[in-house]
Amino acid sequence: MTAKRKFQIATDMLMIVMLPFLMAYQLIGEAIHEWIGMGMFLLFLCHHLLNRNWHKNLLKGKYNKYRLLLTGMDLILFIIMVSLAISDTLLSRHIFTFLQPEGGISGARIIHLLSSYWGFVLMSIHLGLHWNVIAAAINRTTRPKSSAGKKRVIFRIAVGAVCLYGIYAFMERDIGTYMFLKSEYVFFDFNSPLLKFFIDYIAIMLLFASIGNYLGIFCRKRRNAHEGVSNQQQRQKGREHRHFN
Repeated sequence: MTAKRKFQIATDMLMIVMLPFLMAYQLIGEAIHEWIGMGMFLLFLCHHLLNRNWHKNLLKGKYNKYRLLLTGMDLILFIIMVSLAISDTLLSRHIFTFLQPEGGISGARIIHLLSSYWGFVLMSIHLGLHWNVIAAAINRTTRPKSSAGKKRVIFRIAVGAVCLYGIYAFMERDIGTYMFLKSEYVFFDFNSPLLKFFIDYIAIMLLFASIGNYLGIFCRKRRNAHEGVSNQQQRQKGREHRHFN
């Protein structure tokens, strides 16, 4: 694995680690939230610089359903991250205090709320969609053992249990309420341990990452099946052409 690839993975992993901390903004303090948010946006820019070939190839090649899904997700996340950066700048009380717009604060707050929760869910799904790439990178740095099959079963059972808890945490934390703006204010239970907050949000992340992973597997299988049929049809046409000639 090249140094660039290792740096890419490290950047992506750091963004994933920072995500639950950003969601706990009232529990960790507004100033820390703003600094982590700025760091997240810088990492986001770094991520796109490291993957600049993605931008160059947007208008190249054919778009199957799987590529449409990945590209659509990436574009939506790009819009969300830009919206978060702009709204965070307008709402800033610590870093960008010199920017004090006369109006539009309430609108910026709503945009920030929607972008935060939709971004949290979609980033988790995005992680799952690219899990095959992450897993391949991990496998290249580790040696598979004979007991890998048993460990895989145990791992899947554990992930399933965490996902079930993630469903419970999603409902308990009222994530859907904020995603669909049924409430413009987020409730934080300051009596609840901060550790429980992180456990809940990590479980929710894993839940949506699993959804993204299986969605990606389904789309790749459909793509491979379609390509297999197309190749078979081309070979059949080639045989028929040779037969008649």
